[in-house]
Parts: sequence; structure tokens; C-alpha cells
Amino acid sequence: IDRCVNSILKQTFKDFELILVDDGSPDNCGKICEEYAKKDDRIIVIHKTNGGLSDARNVGIKAARGDYIVLVDGDDYIKDDYVWILLKETIRTGAEVTICSFDVVDDDGNLITNENLSELNSLVMGKDVLDYVLTPYGYKYVVAWNKMYSAQVFENNLFDKGKLYEDEYLNFRLFWEIKSVAIVHTSLYCYVQRQGSITQSDM
Repeated sequence: IDRCVNSILKQTFKDFELILVDDGSPDNCGKICEEYAKKDDRIIVIHKTNGGLSDARNVGIKAARGDYIVLVDGDDYIKDDYVWILLKETIRTGAEVTICSFDVVDDDGNLITNENLSELNSLVMGKDVLDYVLTPYGYKYVVAWNKMYSAQVFENNLFDKGKLYEDEYLNFRLFWEIKSVAIVHTSLYCYVQRQGSITQSDM
């Protein structure tokens, strides 16, 4: 959690609120979050009983006050310009969602692979994204964490609680409705791949 939070606080764009959702963590994550909040008034901590990743994301989304929302998983971290580049491109294009390329890294930060969104141009329709999601590389378009969303897209759409691959359930619906999606080919997010994770299992 320290690496994740520190990467957010190091952003070159400073005008944001950081909502940390403690989803009933059995370790010290809740306490660590509170310590960060004491040091930075941009941080809001929400403690809740365990409801899974979708429920935690929904709680954070409902609490958010900004015009745009990004979702960063606690195991991962972001590069210094993540928010700034996504925001700049979102405003420039007027996109409802902006997606960036990302690096898959191991727990020590060593690069495993770069996932570049080379299949699409800089501004497309949401349905153009759906054309790619059932291909072998389609997962890079439907995960939640390499995106900046307009807060308005969540007014009638939230994550489905209790599902594996909950990102797909939501983003399939969103991209069917969304008219403008901006594509950033710069890699801005570091997805930490661990053995034994949900996405690495045979479930």
C-alpha cells in the first residue's frame, strides 16, 4: 500500500482528492491509511466491512467530488504524470473515458511486458473499443485501472458486487453507451503481476 499511495502523492498534477477505501483489511492497511491522512489533507479514508473489490470501488466512486475519476488498485502504482497526461488528453478531446498503455511488472518493479494500445487511434467511439475486447489482447481495454472516467458515466453504472473480472461487466456496458474514448499510447500505469492472483489462476 505504501508504494501505491506514494506514487499517487508524487503526481505532477497536485489538485486532486485521494480516497482510500479500507475494505475490512485484516492487516494494518487501515491504520496506514489514517497515518497518510494525517500528513496530507487531500486524503479521505473510508473504513467499511469487507465487501470485495467492486464494493470498495463503488464506495469510493460515490464519495468522490471531482469531475473525473481514476481507480488505482492497492497492489499497483502509477507513474508521476499519470493523472496529468490523462487529464490533459481528456480535456483536449472531450472524451468521456481516456485509456492509457501500461507496464506489467513483477513485485520488484522489473518489467515483464509493455501493453501498448497500438490497435486504436487517438480518439474513437466506445463501440470501436468493444471490437477489440474479445481478442487475445482485449483485456487491456476493459480493466478499470488504466482509465480516467468522467464522473458522469457512473451516475447510472457501478461495478457488480461479488463477480470475478468485474471490470469487464461494467466496461462492456459503458463502452456500448460512450461516444468518445481517447487513447494514450504512453505507458503510465504499473500493473504488478503476482503468482496466485485472481487473474493468474485457472478459476
